[in-house]
Amino acid sequence: MVVNLDFALEGDKVVHIKDRLSRDMTYKCPFCGDEVGYRKGSEREHCFYHKNLETCNPTKETLLHYDSKHYLSNFINNTDYRVIGKDLYFTVNWSLLDADYYKILKNLGMTMYSISLKELLSYYSTFYSEVEKTVSTFKADVCVVNKTYSTNPLVFEIFVTHKNEEEKVKYLKDSNIPYLELKPTRTSEGFIYEVVDFNLEDFLEYKYSTLRESILNLVYKDQKEELKSKVSEEVRVTIKEELEKDIKNEFLMEARKDISNINLRDFIKKSLYKEMNSIDCLNSKVKNRPLKRRERYYNFETKIHKGNKILIANMGNYYVTDPLNMLSSLINQLSNHYDIEILIADIPNYNRTSNREEVIGFNLMLPNEKSTGIQLKSIMLSSLDYLFSNPELQTTKLTIYGIDSKGKWVKTTRVKRDKISSVIEAYKNAGMGYRSHKIEELPY
Repeated sequence: MVVNLDFALEGDKVVHIKDRLSRDMTYKCPFCGDEVGYRKGSEREHCFYHKNLETCNPTKETLLHYDSKHYLSNFINNTDYRVIGKDLYFTVNWSLLDADYYKILKNLGMTMYSISLKELLSYYSTFYSEVEKTVSTFKADVCVVNKTYSTNPLVFEIFVTHKNEEEKVKYLKDSNIPYLELKPTRTSEGFIYEVVDFNLEDFLEYKYSTLRESILNLVYKDQKEELKSKVSEEVRVTIKEELEKDIKNEFLMEARKDISNINLRDFIKKSLYKEMNSIDCLNSKVKNRPLKRRERYYNFETKIHKGNKILIANMGNYYVTDPLNMLSSLINQLSNHYDIEILIADIPNYNRTSNREEVIGFNLMLPNEKSTGIQLKSIMLSSLDYLFSNPELQTTKLTIYGIDSKGKWVKTTRVKRDKISSVIEAYKNAGMGYRSHKIEELPY
């Protein structure tokens, strides 16, 4: 196989076949190190060639990767290109772009998007390119830096057969190092590149804002009067929304403060509170028998009495009716209201060599009565927040109360939310006799 090369080594320097070459210099193959010659002329393809055809056999993929990264690096370092305004453009797949950016470009009728190399170099203030440059623990195919190395480099990775390793990509992103992964295609003029991955968030945001500004300027010139009218209307709507938001926030803060200062136990009758925090667990065999009285449960003792009956000592002595059935009823009743865990342990089984599992108790997941008020208050506050976060549930009128000359409370001011800038202003409108206010539950 005859291997023609676009690049060769001139000492440690990599030179391109289109560079100015000298007959006095020796050029070598970058793959095998053997000496190569070069052909230039109008009738033949420009290339370096092996004088000994048997010594070198790099794959097409290896050649493509090597040539495309050196072509890109040479292009960056060749100041002549900048002088004459020549540029490289990297085409970008639509799927890689931000949704908003893609929408604008699509609406403009653009079928493709490309990134300018010159714009990239200018934006990131990078000018000098090196091939196979070490960045942390990784090798960058093409690394572009500024003269003082004072900013992060701009990294180009060449994708021929394998995409970038995840570890390298993660490091570049975490270190905020801008990079492009490029898929090269050889042409008669050199190479074209397609972007398959990138991390250029700042650059694309800059391009996005620039494009938006250009479009707005263009549209404004053509549709100035119509835009002015629309903007004025939107400003009025915005002011109204801000006023409503101000009032809503005032209401919310006052209501939260009032709820926080309330002792909810003061609003719960003793009998109701007891009913809320108690469950009767009766022996199922006698549950229809009339209840004679209740006694508060204190420290007690249990004794096994005649006939295996259990005796409870609690201010007096009482037999427990069918204790096994009562235990079953107790557990069943509680399980209808609360979660119950069975506590199991290994108990020695003297008839066998192994232990057996037995239930030794129950964990009753009962509510903490001391936290009832706190939980109720939390529910009220959460409900209040929910009401104010859902506009369709909000009320529309604020009524201010005051007192007349006879000391009676009367409605002195009724205002719609969108007519005042804050609740404080409504208070002032109520006059010196202000005593209270309320929110009326009225639909829009």
